[in-house]
Amino acid sequence: MSLIVPGAPPQSIPRVPLLLLDDGCSMSPRGSMTRAGGPNIPGGTSIPAELPLQLHEVRWFHMKSSKYWQPFCGTDSLKLEVMHQMMQVLDKDTPACVDVMEDLYEADLKTRTCSAIYWTDKEATFKILRGTWFEVQGDKWYPLEEAESLAIEKKHCDPGWRIKDVKMDTTPADNGPEGSTAKPVQEIVIGRLVLEKCDIIWMDDGIIYKQRKDLSSFLVLKIGEALGKGTSFSGICLRRGYKESAMEGEDDGPAPVGHLILMVHGIGENLDRAPISKSTTDFREACTQVAKRYFPEQWNEKRIEFIPVDWRTSLTLDDGILKRITLHGVKTLRDMLNDSVLDIFYYTSPKYRQEILSGLHTAINSKYQLFIKHHPHFLRDGGTVSIFAHSLGSVITYDLLHESCAANNIIHDNPVSRPVSQLSPVEVKGCGEPTCVDGGGDELRATRLKRLHDVRREVAELERLLGVSSSPDHLYSLDFKVEHFFVVGSPLGMFILMREHESLVKRGHRSSASLVPAEVCRRIHNLHHPSDPVAYRLEPLVNEAYANIRPVKMDSAGSKPSKTALDHAEGPKSDQMLAAPSDQEGGWWMSSLISIFPSSKILVPDPDKVYDTDSHIPHNERLKERIDFSLKEGLVDISYVNTLTAHTGYWASADCALYVLLQIYKCRRTRNSM
Repeated sequence: MSLIVPGAPPQSIPRVPLLLLDDGCSMSPRGSMTRAGGPNIPGGTSIPAELPLQLHEVRWFHMKSSKYWQPFCGTDSLKLEVMHQMMQVLDKDTPACVDVMEDLYEADLKTRTCSAIYWTDKEATFKILRGTWFEVQGDKWYPLEEAESLAIEKKHCDPGWRIKDVKMDTTPADNGPEGSTAKPVQEIVIGRLVLEKCDIIWMDDGIIYKQRKDLSSFLVLKIGEALGKGTSFSGICLRRGYKESAMEGEDDGPAPVGHLILMVHGIGENLDRAPISKSTTDFREACTQVAKRYFPEQWNEKRIEFIPVDWRTSLTLDDGILKRITLHGVKTLRDMLNDSVLDIFYYTSPKYRQEILSGLHTAINSKYQLFIKHHPHFLRDGGTVSIFAHSLGSVITYDLLHESCAANNIIHDNPVSRPVSQLSPVEVKGCGEPTCVDGGGDELRATRLKRLHDVRREVAELERLLGVSSSPDHLYSLDFKVEHFFVVGSPLGMFILMREHESLVKRGHRSSASLVPAEVCRRIHNLHHPSDPVAYRLEPLVNEAYANIRPVKMDSAGSKPSKTALDHAEGPKSDQMLAAPSDQEGGWWMSSLISIFPSSKILVPDPDKVYDTDSHIPHNERLKERIDFSLKEGLVDISYVNTLTAHTGYWASADCALYVLLQIYKCRRTRNSM
């Protein structure tokens, strides 16, 4: 026999074996009390035969971010109650866990706790409670502790207890004004349950009261007796079953996840002032608000999930040596610098770079696999994965993407066809003898390059023997392809420049593929605030002409996405599309282009020759998709003041959230229509 909620859609509630609530007690649905067949009490009142509480009448509660019990949404409560019923027939060693709160938390019914699935912090674990009996105070319903509820339920459903406990309370409820001829009203108590901290009293009119045993409740009781109001004056009204059916919120559950974004933090995670879990929550809330405003249909059909990736707190790095050599003067400032800025020095050090890269590789793949475990149909339903990386985290992620390229034999071209001086460390490790193709038969140059190649190999071997090797014993690979790589407030451009960027930036692609092969990452977006002191551009590394072209201004979340924003979200454009007439700003080739490549002389861009768009560049040399995008500054923004908050303000930025949503939903619609 199965338990079915009356009035529920056929597929909304799973069927489970019919189990009497707790110890066999029963009650009818609210508002449909059955009185036939019960014994009588003085005054002719019959005793109803109760029926079990149904799934939708029980409500589960949690104590997350509050000292008071908060109700789960109807969908989560139904899932928890179904598991509670199943626990009574399952083996005791069988796990009883349910994903709740948009599948970000896992509730363990055996321990009555709920824990975050993808992160750990002081608020990641909290208590849960099954509510069947409630204190009613005005419009507030407070669940009783489960032990109290079980005792009350057992007494309430016992068909024989009422007869022996029935007694008449002859205290007049209200005698009225002096000299009144009104007939006194008598309170009839038909049952009483004595508990450790309170008494539960059943009245003949069907109302149930709870009288506490503390001093204040005792005084209130005496005052009530003096006024002739008795139990109804001093007791707290109790109700069985929650005021709202869990079925009333059939659509309050989350939509299936269609896209996963892994959120990677930058420096300063050890400061614990704004952990990545908190930053991810802020960005999730910003995206939810923007999506419900501009993308309600897409969000309700396939929502986006955001999972934090913490790569720093699990690393040991210097084994505490840094703390021992830190001076004690201005200790607070020194500790702050040690836990933040020094992350950059660690990563640029050959000794610690691989440990950090390995930490991110382990963290990001484990979070992805954990997500797939809890969403087994994600890949089958065409789910995609993106990465949102902030500050130094974007640099480490970029290196991890290149490691993934090498591990999967994905390269732009044959590394031995280029000079050794232009090879990345990964390419040097995997290539054979160098061949010079641009020296015009210069044997001396070829000899020197071969010698340089041999020296590099010897240095790499010595580093490995000394335990300070900058090359790993194996290459790290991601378990998934990256759809969008959002680098936010990123110094990636500076890091590429310092690493012989001509060997890292591949010519001819005119898109994100110039930075990372499309087989690993479909598109890169470099998002920054104009006043962010840490951020650098990427487009001039791909095409030097873009040094004199401003980054694309991102739309404000205060208005609908513009046509320009929609065009940029459609992905790479063909030469025919780029050659089509445009109403954007026209222009001509600049007389002298700014190039950051020559090491002998760095030209400073002339502000009088900076363009808002790239429409003046010949279409066959124009980027097929823009890479650099800038947040809009307010009318009263002051650059030097914004510098203080610009680098950390992306997580709660609605404009940034709008851009991310636009790329994902517009891109998915475009690809699905092809």
